[in-house]
Amino acid sequence: MKMSRPPFLVSALVVSLFFQVIGTLETQEARPRVGVLAIENATGDEVFDALAETIRGTVNLSLLLLDRYEVLDENVPRSDDPSEQAAALPADTLLWGEVALTETGQPEITLSIFDRLEDSVV
Repeated sequence: MKMSRPPFLVSALVVSLFFQVIGTLETQEARPRVGVLAIENATGDEVFDALAETIRGTVNLSLLLLDRYEVLDENVPRSDDPSEQAAALPADTLLWGEVALTETGQPEITLSIFDRLEDSVV
């Protein structure tokens, strides 16, 4: 004699899974979109290319692991108008940076964040 699940329970399980998937998709769509742009090597020394790329990768991974943002890994230079660039992606926030050398020859890392809602670098 073959046992079968009551049709109501199977239907309830399918409906439950459907709403769980839809809820997950809606949550992902509601997440702020962050565009991670290039970290520029402004030193003129290729030795710092790996440092700039590692910083960009680490920022990108950290944002992904927070699981609060939709991360757009763009790795392109910041344009002259970050507002237009954010709108074109589209992204709510842009993040970019620079590796430079201080007067004493020490590496200096600068990260900048553009907030599209505020329409300014914050």
